[in-house]
Amino acid sequence: MKNCNLSDKKKKLKKALVSALKVAFKEMVIIGDHYKEENLRYVVMSKISEVNCFGNFPNLDDKGPHLCFDNYYKYEGLKKDSELRPDIVSLIKTPKGTGYSVNSLLSVELKQKGKISGNSKNKGVRHIDLKDKINKLGSCIESDIIKSRIYLTKKDTFTFEISVVIHLVDKINPDELVQLNRMLNRQRKELVESKGGTNKNLLFAWFNPSPSMKKPELIWLNQTDEIKLGGVE
Repeated sequence: MKNCNLSDKKKKLKKALVSALKVAFKEMVIIGDHYKEENLRYVVMSKISEVNCFGNFPNLDDKGPHLCFDNYYKYEGLKKDSELRPDIVSLIKTPKGTGYSVNSLLSVELKQKGKISGNSKNKGVRHIDLKDKINKLGSCIESDIIKSRIYLTKKDTFTFEISVVIHLVDKINPDELVQLNRMLNRQRKELVESKGGTNKNLLFAWFNPSPSMKKPELIWLNQTDEIKLGGVE
């Protein structure tokens, strides 16, 4: 397995995700309602494997790093239906090879046709602990972003160097696009204002199905400039 510095990892990851999103969007359009989130998981895992930086799937090298699906991440205080299980992780073996290091490479949360945010009463509400916001929002893209912030900063189980949230839809109306743009800027603002310079390597990746775009968009969410998705007026 090739050793990659952080800059290499980011470039290779973006290359993998652009390819994965193009393939996934095409397949989703072709098979329609038969397309499931498992289809998306598999193509993302495969494309990440191809860049030879986060592990190779299937895992046939004992030294690793190892790519795994649906990895449990311990974080106290979450409701059962908000349990943290990143869809894909890249884990590093300990020096003795008896387990996995708390400091690992990559976590990926993904959703196919997921909600953008949760109950409108909870949007934009700040909570002392991120778990409170996850519990309030439930399953949605925004809660996946908050989970990914935890993966980058907590050490209850693992701390990941890079975290990704993937969103795949076959269509989006102008109001939904504005809502997504607003939510991303809300999270961007929280990341920029967070203490200690944490959460730097959090990437949002989606295939923008707007008529004027029809291509992947990838955004590092700690950027200081306002986010403006393609197609937003």
